[in-house]
Amino acid sequence: MTPTDEGGRVLRARRWAARHHSAVWWITLVNLTFGLVFTILVPPFRGPDERYQVDMVLRSDLGYVDPSERVVPTDEIRGVGSLAGPSVDPDLRYRPPMPFADAVPRPDRPTFGELAQEVVVRTDEVPRATNQLSQHPPLHYAAVGASARVVTLLTPAEAWSWDREVWLYRMHSVALVAALPLLASSAALVLGVGRTAAASAAAVMLLSPMHTFIGSVVNNDTTMMLGSAIAVVGALAHLRDGTARSAVVAAAGGAIAALSKSTGVTLIPWVGVVVAVVALRAWRQGRRREAVRNVVLAGSVSVIGAAWHITNLVRFGDPQPSGVVRRVFPDVEKPLWRFAENWFDRVSGTFWGRPATRTGVMLDPWITNGLTVVMALVVLAALWKGRRRAGVLLLTLLCVAQVALMLRTNLAQYLRSGELAALQGRYLYSLLVPLAALAAVAVWGWVGERWHAWVLAALAGVGVVFHVVLSWSMLVGYWGGDSVGARLDSLLAWSPLPHLGSLLLLSTPLLAVAGWGASLAVPRWRRR
Repeated sequence: MTPTDEGGRVLRARRWAARHHSAVWWITLVNLTFGLVFTILVPPFRGPDERYQVDMVLRSDLGYVDPSERVVPTDEIRGVGSLAGPSVDPDLRYRPPMPFADAVPRPDRPTFGELAQEVVVRTDEVPRATNQLSQHPPLHYAAVGASARVVTLLTPAEAWSWDREVWLYRMHSVALVAALPLLASSAALVLGVGRTAAASAAAVMLLSPMHTFIGSVVNNDTTMMLGSAIAVVGALAHLRDGTARSAVVAAAGGAIAALSKSTGVTLIPWVGVVVAVVALRAWRQGRRREAVRNVVLAGSVSVIGAAWHITNLVRFGDPQPSGVVRRVFPDVEKPLWRFAENWFDRVSGTFWGRPATRTGVMLDPWITNGLTVVMALVVLAALWKGRRRAGVLLLTLLCVAQVALMLRTNLAQYLRSGELAALQGRYLYSLLVPLAALAAVAVWGWVGERWHAWVLAALAGVGVVFHVVLSWSMLVGYWGGDSVGARLDSLLAWSPLPHLGSLLLLSTPLLAVAGWGASLAVPRWRRR
């Protein structure tokens, strides 16, 4: 690369950064700091299915696991309850707040390898559990497992215990979702809204502290969220410029999402529709070679993304084969009103802010249910007055298709068994950036430009408050003690980090918000 080429790239990067409102960078930082706090504020294995998620990262070196293998070794995780203390036993459905007295001193905490040896010695067999590897696409677990092994190889062995390894996996999650507010602003800018209105898309991300929670525990949703955001920004850019690069970026994002979680598969046909629309436009304009090239390139990448599901469909007749046996209760009464009421409440809660109902770690239901209603109205508002209608229509199509697919799957399971299973708002997290971008379009179309800054400030302020409220409920619901100080002592006793490191991490959101406030106040003070 010549100095001229390098200088040109630097200049383009600066221009791209300058397109975003300064608030976007502060919102991204604030969101990141809350994610860092949640990595120690949430006890081990309190994330959704985190016990299985950690186990699959540890088992990622097994490679392809045949779905006909109903059980696989799970020795490391099974040892946690015996050696690490009963409060973190991953087999318990309900776990009360973590008491200070149960915390194992940091130097005495075993590694996962030691936990595995303890289980084999104690039971005289290798424990086995339901095969979860066969029903989950492999990319997330392979990537996290490989990078974690590299980190542990480059650091002293005595630095690692089971809880620090879980924390390392959580830090991978934080890194994967860190740029989501920035990508939301990018999507809004591509749709043609102004810088301040586009910044409101980043602020909308703060309204969902649940996505910050998911992005701070071990979960394959994180890679899917990043891939879907890249796919959306790339597809909207392709609508505008029609280049091969944007088509490949969109397809690559969809492939990452699909290879990380099956709820991301929807992105592959959606990107295909976008590329087909642009190709048809180019074909009619006589640019037929360009149209064919873009379709071939995007299609090739998309086939790679769908390869895991296609292989399973050919081999087993199911794109997502599962070792889990679903119960069937044909004689159980299954009123549709019960399903509708629970579906709306649970999906809304777990989309916006409900990590743990039993321990009260949640925003009030009227907030989460209200946010869902407001967001539906916002999408309609964006459709009514949205600029670049093709992009708005295609984003709405993606939202409707993803919600309809999840609703169909949940309803079929309910009618078959009577169970209200898998009612998880995180299964719609491929829609985080699309919904945020549509909200920015609604602000741009319905709110006068002089009010855009006020809307941005209101959204960001409410989002920060939601994060603070959820953080408080985590401290109360997850950590034992009769006072704030006692609960904080419990948290510090259990933390994988030294006390000073934990306290510094807990203070990062305050420092980020203070820095943002100073960046706004100092220039005004100087002008006086």
